[in-house]
Amino acid sequence: MPSKNLLTSFSTYLCMDNIIFIDKSGDLGCSSKSPPYLVISALIVENSEQLDRFIKNMRRNKFKKELKNAHEIKANNSKPYLIKHMLKKLNEIEHAQAFHIALKKNV
Repeated sequence: MPSKNLLTSFSTYLCMDNIIFIDKSGDLGCSSKSPPYLVISALIVENSEQLDRFIKNMRRNKFKKELKNAHEIKANNSKPYLIKHMLKKLNEIEHAQAFHIALKKNV
């Protein structure tokens, strides 16, 4: 169960004029082949302009070849140098916050 502090922080951001990107890792299935965890992550930014700019730069210039046919950028399909660059740029976004919740499934 998430800590009260995490929930308080998350709800505070929801009340502001922020942009929230939410994604999950893992699947919702409960078969023996399913991963034991489901991770839900949220990236909250005050203004998506910096985020949009660096993603466009990655797609048009720096990683044009790697991201040519990619509908979305997925870490599990990306080279380590691309992931490193993306994380570096995400850390440069002012007032960005990331929240993650890992749920253990009873499989």
